[in-house]
Amino acid sequence: MIKIKRFLIFCATFILIISICKNNNIVELEERDFIITIGIEEKDKNKFEVTTLSANMEYLQKNSYDVNKKYINCAYSDSVNNALEKIDNKLKKNMYLGHTQIIFLSNKLKNNKSSILKIEKQIRDNTQLNHKTKLIFVGNVKKTIESQLTPDLLNSLFFDNK
Repeated sequence: MIKIKRFLIFCATFILIISICKNNNIVELEERDFIITIGIEEKDKNKFEVTTLSANMEYLQKNSYDVNKKYINCAYSDSVNNALEKIDNKLKKNMYLGHTQIIFLSNKLKNNKSSILKIEKQIRDNTQLNHKTKLIFVGNVKKTIESQLTPDLLNSLFFDNK
């Protein structure tokens, strides 16, 4: 009788451990698309163009100063979060915003207080975003992301090269 109880306890414990370990929310690193930069421009009234630059080790190890277009994605929507959702749907991997370092905003938004407040609320509501993300105003958001964020610059931001 004691052996049967021990066996049943062992089986119940084993099933419990397996059910805990099999978490469907776990995403492998290879299946993630790490977004390190987001660019936001207001194209029309209440219509935003959101551009993202994603990085993986393949991108960061390139020595070329030409940004490979496959790492840059763009979408239009009435809200930043909807545009990010559209980009996420285009990607073959799960988008992860926890490592986002910079959000570029168009200089046109500087004088539009209502748009800034709307964007700020959407950014604040996005739980994935790092709270240390920097907001920077630039002239042309997409051009800044495409031409000025080189792998060498990003390496210096993320890795200690000592």
